[in-house]
Order: sequence, then structure tokens, then C-alpha cells
Amino acid sequence: MANYDENKKLAKATPEDIASIIDEIAKGKDPQTKIDGKLIASLIEKMCKGECAIRDILGLDDKQMNGLYAMGYNFYQAGKYDDALKIFRALCLFDQLEPKHWIGMGATLQMMKKYEDAANAYGFAAVMDCHDPRPSFHAAECFIALNDKEKAEAALNSVVVLCEPTPANKPFIDKANAILELMNGK
Repeated sequence: MANYDENKKLAKATPEDIASIIDEIAKGKDPQTKIDGKLIASLIEKMCKGECAIRDILGLDDKQMNGLYAMGYNFYQAGKYDDALKIFRALCLFDQLEPKHWIGMGATLQMMKKYEDAANAYGFAAVMDCHDPRPSFHAAECFIALNDKEKAEAALNSVVVLCEPTPANKPFIDKANAILELMNGK
């Protein structure tokens, strides 16, 4: 297995290099870069303490993470949802505490009509930033598609109750209130 110094080569990898590694993993192939057991143990310990994310261990910087996000977003915009999902899943793995990665995965899964999985992804993002109305609102859309009125109402109520009525949030709050009124026959 490779040692930590060999794994640091990922820090110099381009988004295309990382996407290639992700693609190999997704196809069940063994990528050339491996992480040894001691590094995995250290990673798990630090992650449990909230001291780091996998991106820190791999040496992925903001530029590389933003490049991957842009790639996933471009795939999403182009309707290439399988490719977008691979990227967003990797991003969620590399930095599990970044809400936009979970929102990207949720949006992709929602477009693929995998509503339960999408709602779960949105749920992670909502927990990380309960004042952002987008994850709860879009989770509610998924629950409506699943005909789960109870969970849809709970998600919509969280939008109304937890989100400040800022100009950016107001459209989501207004839509959530309107949908709640329709659902309750008012």
C-alpha cells in the first residue's frame, strides 16, 4: 500500500485527475492511489473528534474542491445526472460538513426521481445549516412526490419557523406557507 507521502500526490491532482480516480472507484476498479491502514486509523480518529475531513488528509485544497464542485454542477446543468452524482458523492465523502455538497447530491438525486435518497441528502444539509431554507424546502418537494404528507409538512414548517425572513429566504418562506395552506385545505 502507498504511504502518506505518496497519497499527498493527490494534493497536486487536477479536478480531472480526481474525477478519473472517482470514476475508477465507481466502476469497481482499484485506483493507483491507496491509503494505508495507519493513515485510515488516524483519519477515523481525527474525524470522530471533528478535527478534519478526508480532504484534509488527502491534501485537497479549496481550489481543487471548488473545481470538483464546478464539474459536478456543470454535469448537473447538462442533465448528466449519473456523472454529477459521482462527483457530489465524492465531495460529500471528501468534506462531509459542507452543506452545498449535500444540496448538490440532493438536487441530483431529486432530478433522478430518487426522492427518498434526495430527501436524506437534503436532511444532512439542513442539519448543518438550519437557517438555510433550501434543503428543507427541497426535501419537502421530495416528500410530496413520495406522498408523505406528514414529513412534507414537517419540512415546510421548518422553513417557516427556522429561517429568517431575509430577501434571499423570503421566496422559500412564502412558497412554504402557500404549500402548507394548500395541504391543509385553507
